Amino acid sequence: MPEWLVSIILGVFTLMGAVVATIGGVMIAKINTAKKHAESAAASSATAAEQTANSHKTNLRDDIDKLTSIAQAAVDTAQASVDAVKTVQKDIGGLREENRLDRKAADERISSVERALLNHLTNTKE
Repeated sequence: MPEWLVSIILGVFTLMGAVVATIGGVMIAKINTAKKHAESAAASSATAAEQTANSHKTNLRDDIDKLTSIAQAAVDTAQASVDAVKTVQKDIGGLREENRLDRKAADERISSVERALLNHLTNTKE
């Protein structure tokens, strides 16, 4: 494999790694935010009984349950995204390992050809 192609492939993998790491960082921050919102909603539901008024048009408990459900769905979605990012990171790691092995094999083939050429040139001079 030409050295320039190996360089391009390594550059692409490096760029992909940076993108995945960035996405992973963003998703972790979103998960933490969603978790805080879910915990806040849970804490609010514990004190809701004190704030209930008869003039409220909908059942406050139902409203809080709906908000808690929405927050949990956001946390679940964010976690699924983090899991997907981890899978991509693992796949990229596998591709990097394959690339390392291919590069090592190519280096070994080139070294073998260089040795054979040097041997041939040395033997033809005699």
